[in-house]
Amino acid sequence: MISRGTIKSLANSEEWKSFVKRNTYDGCYLEGTNIYLQLRGRDRNMLVIGDVSNAYKRGKECVFYTLTGNEFNCIYQVMVKFNYNLEAIITACATLDFATKLNGTLFEKLSISKHTEKGVNTYSPFLLNRLSPLKEIPKKWTLNHVIRMLANDQFEGLCTSGKYTDDYANDSACDFQRGAVDRDDMLLKLVEQSRGWWINGGEQDGVELGINCHSFDYKKCIVRLAGAATPQNTELADKSQAMRSSSPPPGQQVKPAGILLH
Repeated sequence: MISRGTIKSLANSEEWKSFVKRNTYDGCYLEGTNIYLQLRGRDRNMLVIGDVSNAYKRGKECVFYTLTGNEFNCIYQVMVKFNYNLEAIITACATLDFATKLNGTLFEKLSISKHTEKGVNTYSPFLLNRLSPLKEIPKKWTLNHVIRMLANDQFEGLCTSGKYTDDYANDSACDFQRGAVDRDDMLLKLVEQSRGWWINGGEQDGVELGINCHSFDYKKCIVRLAGAATPQNTELADKSQAMRSSSPPPGQQVKPAGILLH
């Protein structure tokens, strides 16, 4: 399961060094902002930085830039030049002419590329308040219903009931990876890797809902429209709530579709 964390601050050399040491190539989000960042490359000579302000928004896009240097120090020099201000780096990248591939003097010794992702396929742990809770059991569950249910803690007991590979002996030895699943990891996967999922069960409140990917990954939970007795991720739920005032307002085979906001 993919996993991403958050960092409280990235404002000076010491915090940058701490980020580099803890980075696991999965990316993370900077608290108090809508910025995503990730170090890549064997020598950590690539920095992916993106503005996820439009996460979960239909018809909107999120922009990401990849800065690549010959060595890790090239990335560090950019951080120093911009005084560790990630928003300023994004703003500067937005002024570049990618058609001519001229980076200007602000990004010497770096190559920079740009790509976009649909807002509905972009995850942010801080903007979950944009996803409205379910008011009733859907007549036909879709992936969007599941995402909204998870985002609003309208479930209990999210877990893997079985995950299978071509190596049955190893699967059996690992108990088919049965066990609890982190809500935010699951949300991240459903939002950004939405292909192949299908839903079964969940005919009424309080019963089991199957959340399955193709024929090899089976997960389940209990639907609780009134909300779980204990929030599944209290820390990030509190952060999402705290940012409301600063954020913009918010067996059946399933076809991925746009996030339902209302």
